[in-house]
Amino acid sequence: EGSVDSFNEDTILIDYKCTYGDKSCILKFKMKADNWTIDQENKILTLNDLKTTGHYLGKFMSKGGSLDKYSYKRQLGAYSECLRLYCKKAYGVTIKDWTFKTNIIAVETIGNNAVGVFKIYPNQLKQGHQEFYNLMKMVGICEMFGYNDNIKFICEK
Repeated sequence: EGSVDSFNEDTILIDYKCTYGDKSCILKFKMKADNWTIDQENKILTLNDLKTTGHYLGKFMSKGGSLDKYSYKRQLGAYSECLRLYCKKAYGVTIKDWTFKTNIIAVETIGNNAVGVFKIYPNQLKQGHQEFYNLMKMVGICEMFGYNDNIKFICEK
């Protein structure tokens, strides 16, 4: 049977090109994956992110809990994309043929130090991707036109 390769504390660097009209800039992005696995036989790529929490695990994924409060969907949206892009180049991973999984492994720093594994669903990652793209667009505009208080960004919901 095939093996699953597992990696810890990997740093992945991605250059994003941002363009507006005839201007462009390169935005450098760095991520550090706590753990990720690649199962080439079954075509499964999994990202696992370790979090500690000073709250009980029952509230971690609830509305207003740590997942929302600390924008973990945005982080995991960005990280999952970076990992996918890296694995596309290094392993030939494609969106069409592969399954992508993302999990948070949360450890309580209170009580009995319980541990929980939480699946991040595609709709959550999609929201996280969009939040990440919006932030990157704002940084790109500032990089191209300067950082000043006259630039206004309006968030549509």
